[in-house]
Amino acid sequence: FTLGSDLRGLARVRWSPGGLESIDAELLLGPGAARMLDAEDDLIRIRGARLGLHSPQPGALEAALNLRLEAQSVLTASASIPNLNTPETMQLDASADLSLPNLGALNRLVPQLDQLGGRLDGEFRLSGPLTAPDFDGRLAISEGRFVNAPLGARVEQLSVTLEADESGGRIDGSFVAGEGRAELRGDLDLDAVGGWRGNLALDGDDLQLFDVDWLELTASPDLSLGFQAELLEINGGVDIDR
Repeated sequence: FTLGSDLRGLARVRWSPGGLESIDAELLLGPGAARMLDAEDDLIRIRGARLGLHSPQPGALEAALNLRLEAQSVLTASASIPNLNTPETMQLDASADLSLPNLGALNRLVPQLDQLGGRLDGEFRLSGPLTAPDFDGRLAISEGRFVNAPLGARVEQLSVTLEADESGGRIDGSFVAGEGRAELRGDLDLDAVGGWRGNLALDGDDLQLFDVDWLELTASPDLSLGFQAELLEINGGVDIDR
């Protein structure tokens, strides 16, 4: 991809026979847009960004990122490493927060949808040895909606929460389609005996999936999926009213 923004910055680095002493740097990215190669439209527009690097004490590093995207979307992140001169025992403490208050601004990323909306928020954290840090994070979509006009497909009141850490993850959600409503839930266990395993369940009634002159389809799913490294098991059924 290409990035059409001005980049400017200043950095000062000090070294000694014992290794790195300090870093003080600031990089500023001006307004612009990212675009895939050979594409005519922007992938995402950028209002600006700032990356700051600072050494609070010899050998240490603190970093802070503030990325401002279109539609008041913001990504902030910070990280700290107590000592850059001891790679074998290097520790990391990092976090990031994501706020996309208007998913509709990113509708062009999914051209198959005539309408996309809702809010996306996320929190992420890494801590521990740099070679194998602990991780936990959370992503949440609220008041989501998407519309595909040619098929008459409309999903509204989409609410999905995804939580994950180094041992697995969980997902919970719900949405409305026509007069019907569905619930989604699942989990993934990476520490299960015999290898990772998980399950996913979808339960809904009177979901209007398609509503056009040539195709009307309403479904009531009651499905559960169990999966592991070499096995996928599906149970349940789907009642269809055409």
